[in-house]
Amino acid sequence: MTSPGLHTAFAGCAYLVVYVLPLYVLPRASEAAALLGLTAHGFWSSVAQGLGLTALLFAGPLAYRALGAVPAHGPPRHVSRRSALQVLRDLCLAPLSEELVFRASLLAFLRQRGLGAAAAVAASLALFAAAHVHHLVDRVWHGGHSVRVALRAAALQAAYTAAFGLHAAALWTAGRSVAGPVAAHLACNLAGLPPLGAMLRHRQAPLLLLLTVMGVAGWARSIAWLFRRHAW
Repeated sequence: MTSPGLHTAFAGCAYLVVYVLPLYVLPRASEAAALLGLTAHGFWSSVAQGLGLTALLFAGPLAYRALGAVPAHGPPRHVSRRSALQVLRDLCLAPLSEELVFRASLLAFLRQRGLGAAAAVAASLALFAAAHVHHLVDRVWHGGHSVRVALRAAALQAAYTAAFGLHAAALWTAGRSVAGPVAAHLACNLAGLPPLGAMLRHRQAPLLLLLTVMGVAGWARSIAWLFRRHAW
């Protein structure tokens, strides 16, 4: 049985085929490709920016991994425990389909229709978060968790999802290429949620906490700068 998340990814791909392609790609392919950020122009710089900004956000967890707290080689534990279909969803289908839908299509569409930059980003974040509500249902119905525990986990994931949505929106705004958001999405899914509890119990906890705070602060300043400089 496929998971609800896989259904979401397939639904995103179906949206692209049924809605985006007929309206944009078929009549004016080159214009549509530029609108969706599917051109080669700025591809590698967008990827580098996406991965660099993601590494800054994950400065603490990356240092935690570098200190040998988790195996330095091989996939992260949360990836190795998943089925091949789930890995395909998280590392291929979800990054590509969700970034094409929520950033390349939705965010650009809202701005073209005259919505302000802040309002357009907020609307795309709200819809992006709503697309992940199925995790709450999955924890209760399939995971056997109580509603209270599931709500607590869902609140944490909602905050993480909102932060990533802002992250991806800034990358899209800066580069107008889907490559950066897709690369960042893949990296975040590969990294998973930061192991804050384990980091605080580590013998180098003060250093890890400092790196985490500095990384998040640097990320927030970078995001604000990207929006100020590249708002369109």
